[in-house]
Amino acid sequence: METVFQQKVGLLLDTLRRHGSTPTPIHCHNGVRIHACLADAAPTRVVSVAPAASYAVARASMSPMLLDPELAQRVRQVERAFAHDIPVLINGETGTGKEVLARHLHEVGPRASGPFVAINCSAIPASLIESELFGYDSGAFTGARRGGMAGRFEQANGGTLFLDEIGDMPLELQARLLRVLQERTLTRLGSARSIALNCSVICATHRDLVQRVDSGEFREDLYYRINGLRITLPALRQRSDLDDLIEHFLAQELASAVPPLTLAARHCLYRHNWPGNIRELQQVLRLGVALSEGDSIDLIHLPTELTAAPAALPPDSADRQTHCPDGKATLRQAEAEVVRSAFLRNDRNVSATARNLGIARATLYRKLRNYGLLTGEG
Repeated sequence: METVFQQKVGLLLDTLRRHGSTPTPIHCHNGVRIHACLADAAPTRVVSVAPAASYAVARASMSPMLLDPELAQRVRQVERAFAHDIPVLINGETGTGKEVLARHLHEVGPRASGPFVAINCSAIPASLIESELFGYDSGAFTGARRGGMAGRFEQANGGTLFLDEIGDMPLELQARLLRVLQERTLTRLGSARSIALNCSVICATHRDLVQRVDSGEFREDLYYRINGLRITLPALRQRSDLDDLIEHFLAQELASAVPPLTLAARHCLYRHNWPGNIRELQQVLRLGVALSEGDSIDLIHLPTELTAAPAALPPDSADRQTHCPDGKATLRQAEAEVVRSAFLRNDRNVSATARNLGIARATLYRKLRNYGLLTGEG
């Protein structure tokens, strides 16, 4: 089983390869910052790689998901199913990484050498989605392009077609999609010629498809055709690895010195409910790095929607949360959890923890004593 340490090493090596012989700042957990580069390396853009190398690169791109052990195990199951041509259905809120997972499955799947074609079924007008998916021949309708046009299924031949937000596909097109998936052939609009298909299909949606089947908005036979194996990507507020994700996205800014989060800023990130999930977290941290200009990331460097009003801590993060009688987390409780998490993450090194939180050692000692962390409590 791949450990979190191995995942982080793989991510680091991938970062160093991208920077080639340019020294890259690396922030260690003990607070030390070093510069490193790979000997005789030059920045490269991978076009085609051997299967083993391709797998390593693909795993690196998935690292935010793989920080959560349970989710990492589930992803490995999905990889095995997809390798045997079992259709995969991805559920999850916006921003949880549905397309990231779909691209990853393509890159480690049996048709990795072919194209990856994505289409958002909710973003295309119902009158155009049939021609977008299945293509058309010349003269199929008024305004049709001379010579016709290949649809997304044809474009994905030999590769992977990703149907995002399939729960919003018009009901009248679902029957034709089912027929194409079953027969592995399609006919362009205005044509009588059948075209053989050889592509993997991944579907994703934020909708509850079982509920839509019950309400008559989604075909039951299509649901069972695309649901070979379903994976639900948890919302950020349901994950237990917020600290690891914060450090991961800060580490992605290795091309410049990554400033630490102050205690107040980290506390603010803990309180936020993250409706935009991982995508929102990444943008918030990127903004913080940009605005801080090399200094510590403080509240003033975070979006106002995060700092304007207090919020409850994520309800599903029991290891990071202590509730008050009214269900809200007090400032003291949230601060104690921020200090505790940073202290443990830095292996109880006071100097490294103080640097990580952006506070003085004396201040940290006082907080550690107040929260019982110097005696192993908390």
